[in-house]
Amino acid sequence: MGVISRLRRKTAQWVWLTLVVFLPVTSMPLVVKLVRSDAVASPSILLLAVLMLVWFVPFLWTRGVLPRQSLPILAFVLVALVSTVLVNFKFIPPYKDISILRSSITSFATLGIGLSFYLTASVFPLSEQSLRRTMCWLNWSGLVLFAWSLCSHWHGMYGGTILSGCALFIAGIRSELSSDSA
Repeated sequence: MGVISRLRRKTAQWVWLTLVVFLPVTSMPLVVKLVRSDAVASPSILLLAVLMLVWFVPFLWTRGVLPRQSLPILAFVLVALVSTVLVNFKFIPPYKDISILRSSITSFATLGIGLSFYLTASVFPLSEQSLRRTMCWLNWSGLVLFAWSLCSHWHGMYGGTILSGCALFIAGIRSELSSDSA
């Protein structure tokens, strides 16, 4: 294995790990507001683009095979493409000054991102060990999202900022777990 191949493989592994860890976090509404994007997980899209260029395209180029489970989603993409092309032959008045072309481009960008996430996730973990490591890191990052959701819930119930909600939530857990008897 050449130096470039090893570097590309290590880079792909680190980008994959970073993508898996940050995907739940970048889907949080707070992060979406911070990056001022309507797209969910927009910071993860950049990592996905790097992973697609560094690993997925060379994987396909070297005769990598997609799993059979990807056939239904590829069929769906084909049907979506054909229906979008055919809609241009029918008059549909613009709604709220948004043209069909603009809606089609936005829809296909979203579909392309989703397809890229799906295909990469279905092919990248090549071994059971790699899949287990991916699931472990995904669970840990999901735990962060779960904790944030609990803090948001606490904030919604008792007001204040989210961070004060987290502090109240932790104080509530501490009081429930304390051994003080009244």
